[in-house]
Amino acid sequence: MVNIRLATSALALTGVSVLLISKHGSANENLNRFLGAEEVESTTTSVHRQLGFFDPKSVQEKRKLDDDLQGMLAVVISTPKCGTGSLTSTFSRSLKCHPSDDISIGEVVLSECENDNTVIRSHSLTEATAVLSKHREQKPDQRCVVVTGIRDPQPWLPSMFMQSKESKEICDADISREDFFKKYHDWIMDHGSRINHAVKEVRPGLLQAFNSKGLTHEVEQMNRNGGYSFLNGADPNGPFAGCDMLFFRMEDSKRWPDIISNLLPGITYETNKSRVDRCPKIADHYKALSKEYKLSDEEKMHLVHGDPQVAEYFQVYGHKGLGTNVDSTPNTSNNEGTLALVINTPKCGTGGLSKTLQVSYGCKRKETMQIGNSELNNCENRNHVVRTHDLQEGTQILKGLREEYASGQPQRCVIVTAIRDPRTWIPSLFMQTPQGQAFCDADVTRSQYLQAYHDWLMVNGGRIQSAVANVRPKLLAEFGAESLASEMSRVDQNGGYSILNQPDPQGVYADCQLLFLQMERSENWATIMAEVMPGVEYKKNKSRTESCPKIADHYVALYQYSYSQEELALMTDGGRNIDVVEYFSVYGL
Repeated sequence: MVNIRLATSALALTGVSVLLISKHGSANENLNRFLGAEEVESTTTSVHRQLGFFDPKSVQEKRKLDDDLQGMLAVVISTPKCGTGSLTSTFSRSLKCHPSDDISIGEVVLSECENDNTVIRSHSLTEATAVLSKHREQKPDQRCVVVTGIRDPQPWLPSMFMQSKESKEICDADISREDFFKKYHDWIMDHGSRINHAVKEVRPGLLQAFNSKGLTHEVEQMNRNGGYSFLNGADPNGPFAGCDMLFFRMEDSKRWPDIISNLLPGITYETNKSRVDRCPKIADHYKALSKEYKLSDEEKMHLVHGDPQVAEYFQVYGHKGLGTNVDSTPNTSNNEGTLALVINTPKCGTGGLSKTLQVSYGCKRKETMQIGNSELNNCENRNHVVRTHDLQEGTQILKGLREEYASGQPQRCVIVTAIRDPRTWIPSLFMQTPQGQAFCDADVTRSQYLQAYHDWLMVNGGRIQSAVANVRPKLLAEFGAESLASEMSRVDQNGGYSILNQPDPQGVYADCQLLFLQMERSENWATIMAEVMPGVEYKKNKSRTESCPKIADHYVALYQYSYSQEELALMTDGGRNIDVVEYFSVYGL
């Protein structure tokens, strides 16, 4: 037996193991064999708790290690790329573990070390808990310390990116900074769900297991302690009974050697190679991701995906933007002072979007003002909703509202607009005209209906050009879009939307954000709007086929209408209307 002096208390350490939770191997058969035939359901017997490792009130006092550590159970359960490797190496070296003796059990690596010490590593809380439970049945007297970490998303995401398949060839590649950043952005947009899962896989459940007051509270403790918090409130009948937990912040890793030597005498912290050391050719690009690359609101929203636990992670590091404004219990009454403007091309979801905002923000019909061809709704809690198909009128209304609130301006300004495939948009435009409405309840043949549509096209080319050009091209330009084609590329990547937030800082749209939606992905609008505008619940209006069931089949047939060169020339002004040409082009018309 070895005596360890910890602060003013002498501890006789018996049965100490180290559990490091990390994705290392996939030997599920070993997991089943280790756990036995019966599935483990946290069947840990109550472990008698002696005096723990830590005396938090005395951590500044010197400790002395009288002899080698014996019987230690150290549990490192951490999110990937949050110090798991260096913490694992630290315990393995200090406790004299031998890699040749490692056992892979599912996604857990268990190391039986010298002097009855044990190290377990995993990034899976579920599997690690099962292994820990089984292990403690066999060695109930071991002393247990759990270690986990957290890292600012700004450097954490680049580190995750650099271990991805997409980056394998980049390590030794000659690549420009611009191309490197583009690959990083694409990786974020392609792997949002995986990143979201990585954030939640360990930390929230582990904090809950130790009866934490929450991530925000623990970060406050880290601020007071200089980079770590200490928890010892695990369920006495649960798998972590008798364990203490150290929660480290990677931004304070320079202090980890002192923290660990003070709290865990005999354990000497050693760092691993950094990503910069491993990939020297792209070292400057990699550093730039952490220091120069600014996550856009679009990227944050994609990563958070409406999840309050992931949002809190971003928030404790001071990241602001659409992706971090997620409330676990959304309430529109909290959205005070929002200016929401639906400035949209006709027949691109304007009705459904406007109604959604009016209902969500508590607008009342009697408080509605008609201004020209536009509609201003004065709603509850100093919220305002504007509906218009006229960019100039919408801009003037916004300017007036901002002048009204000059001394106490509403907190938020969101512009919403949308785009729709011309193959469905032009028929919808036709059906809202007197000619189209006349067919709604009529008995008409397919050929008669198609002829009427052709006749309408031949005399309304100018109107179609005006509807295309009046709102969308100018609005996108106001918010810094390079072109419709480039913006549609972003829309495709994001699953039906993009967010633009680069208006003229001196202009009327300063500090506003533009949500650009694609109608072909309208099934995603409820999720998108809930993330962008917490508390807003999207509900679509009736479709044209529901409104006019007698001609529903004729109407749908227009989606497959083959436009003649003559008709296309009238709608594009002979190819001279660049806005219409580009719009048709991005949809392959």
